[in-house]
Amino acid sequence: MPSLATASEQNSNAFGGVLLLLLPLLLFGFLIWSQRRRAKQFQQAQAELRVGQEVATTSGLLGTLVGLDDDTAEIEAAPGVRLRFDRRAVVPSSVVQATADRPADREAEQAPGQVDQTPGQAPQEHPDQTPGQPTDRPADPRRDVDGREG
Repeated sequence: MPSLATASEQNSNAFGGVLLLLLPLLLFGFLIWSQRRRAKQFQQAQAELRVGQEVATTSGLLGTLVGLDDDTAEIEAAPGVRLRFDRRAVVPSSVVQATADRPADREAEQAPGQVDQTPGQAPQEHPDQTPGQPTDRPADPRRDVDGREG
């Protein structure tokens, strides 16, 4: 009977070993697939570039595409200011806006503890602060929300 127990232990150990090998391979395969998909989207966006289109460069310059050939793109950044870039450094600004509008990016830009505030809106008071207490100093931890000691 002990041989059955050792055989089942060997099978579970073999399964664990195979699992340890497969998980990193699956992760690596997913990373490669994701990168290829992103590269294909970038190439498609570059193939659709047209003169007169609003574009952005990989360095963040925004402007209007005024000239385009196989290797270079000419961008008008301001009236009368034309700049030449390698075509591979130029993408439609709609692609840049689509990636910047993702909620995960906005949350990452917000500092921890920072209150999300609409422009023109008064800053929100911290719940531990008593009304009218200056916001530049921390609230007294010995006081409750109503300002009473407790």
